[in-house]
Amino acid sequence: MNERPPFPNLVGLWLVGMLGVVALALTTIPSMLEGQELPLPLPVLVAISTAQSGLFLAIAVAAGSYLGPSVGLRSVLVTPKPQSSFRLGKSLLAGLFGGLLGILILLGAGSFAPTEIQSVQDNAPQIPLVTRLLYGGITEEILIRFGLMSLIARASWRVLKGVGIHALAPSVVAAIVISAFAFGAAHLPAISAFGADLTGSVVSYVLLWNSLFGVVAGVLFWKFSLEAAIVAHVVAHAGAYVLGA
Repeated sequence: MNERPPFPNLVGLWLVGMLGVVALALTTIPSMLEGQELPLPLPVLVAISTAQSGLFLAIAVAAGSYLGPSVGLRSVLVTPKPQSSFRLGKSLLAGLFGGLLGILILLGAGSFAPTEIQSVQDNAPQIPLVTRLLYGGITEEILIRFGLMSLIARASWRVLKGVGIHALAPSVVAAIVISAFAFGAAHLPAISAFGADLTGSVVSYVLLWNSLFGVVAGVLFWKFSLEAAIVAHVVAHAGAYVLGA
């Protein structure tokens, strides 16, 4: 049977993820909506967006906590096992290495950006570092890896078991790839909101480079923990910011 994580652990993870939601709502969403004809006052739209994100985050926390452990996906702090401190140390080291790979991916993405993306980067409001770290580094990992990847892995495992395939690896690999692609696709609305036309080259670029890091984060989540993926994402954003990528 799967161990059931203490409820305070779940609430704590949700609250940590909400820090990113609030940071995004206060620093970025108003800039994305600036100059547009809005159906409701801006504060109301921001509140609706925050509430919606909070709901999705709660679903992701529940999915990762109760479905993930059955397919070998876990958080050291939320779904602990014996010797969790040792596992956390390994996760942090692995996350640091993954973050260095992430920095290289972001540098590579900057070198091959289509002209439409370069124009958006020159003209769009800059996302503050705190939002990149809190929302990009933590909230996205809870949503995409802890929640979506766990859900996909569990669902595909049950399907494969039904046809006689009991190994976990195929299900988890499929979940890594699908969630990485979803991670890439989730960036398209923001690209569009900042003024870029979603041409074939833009869509391909956004999907390719974001999905590439999504695979790195997914493997870290599988082989180590959610914390490893979070550390990698935070380090990638921080390093890219310092290097101007």
